[in-house]
Amino acid sequence: MKMQQVSKYINILTKDSFVVFDIESTGLNSEKDQIIEISAVKIVNGKMIEQFSTLVNPGIVITREVANLTSITNDMVKDAPPCEEVIRELMGFCKGSVLVSHHAEFSMSFIKQAGQYLDLDISYIDTMTMSRALLPDLEKYGLDIVASALNISYASDRTIDCAECTAQVFLKLLKRRKDRQDCN
Repeated sequence: MKMQQVSKYINILTKDSFVVFDIESTGLNSEKDQIIEISAVKIVNGKMIEQFSTLVNPGIVITREVANLTSITNDMVKDAPPCEEVIRELMGFCKGSVLVSHHAEFSMSFIKQAGQYLDLDISYIDTMTMSRALLPDLEKYGLDIVASALNISYASDRTIDCAECTAQVFLKLLKRRKDRQDCN
């Protein structure tokens, strides 16, 4: 990371309002696959205060493989709002907050693709990147491993569970970062 990026990242971490989110999608390619569920948890002044969660109608068929992985079926999303509507609603929920996600580049690629017509300029933080800096002894940095290292229970049943877990991870990592600063 260049010093400019580090400074920008540190400035973002001083904000007091964050929205931690997670998505499920029909695949791994944000240019051809679609979001099928999105959940978010708002944190203000270190407290989780509000949630946002919805299924999303992807406008394409959810394959059996994806349904088995996500537990989300075509029947479940058939009456759900389309992605454009959900992204607009999510951006309202996020107004004035910095977005946070674990493996943020992946999730943000879907958010940016789905919201490209909104001219999004979003600041975001990746808890995986934070984990690598603040938990250097871990061999891997999946959400389950990081949560376990921080004594946080992890249930990956749905996106709301992952968003809540990531929010707890984020808060503990912020505390760890602050504790390190206080020692210096």
